[in-house]
Amino acid sequence: MAEERRPLIPDGVEVRHVKTDAGVLRLLHAPARAGHRKPLLLIHGGGSDNAAISWGGLSGPRAADRDVWAVDLPGFGGSICVPPVGGPRAMADLVADEKLQNQFLSLSMEAH
Repeated sequence: MAEERRPLIPDGVEVRHVKTDAGVLRLLHAPARAGHRKPLLLIHGGGSDNAAISWGGLSGPRAADRDVWAVDLPGFGGSICVPPVGGPRAMADLVADEKLQNQFLSLSMEAH
């Protein structure tokens, strides 16, 4: 079986996907190596950015004592096929949505 291409994604970082009202978004997950502090969610900027570009080098070190999640917003990176949801307020509303937050927490619990 051919190995999945993982450009810009560091070793030890898992690729996950989460269903939202906007569509299926890609998540990068760096599992905690020790400890169980609250998960950290990293959100990239706009332009030609995505989770791997913004956070690829930082997600591993931040995972010393907590799960680290980095989401590709609609229209970016591994979520490029999901139509953009609008400006900054609409993006913030998407990430703050209670259903999405519950999925992040569920995935973090599954990881342990």
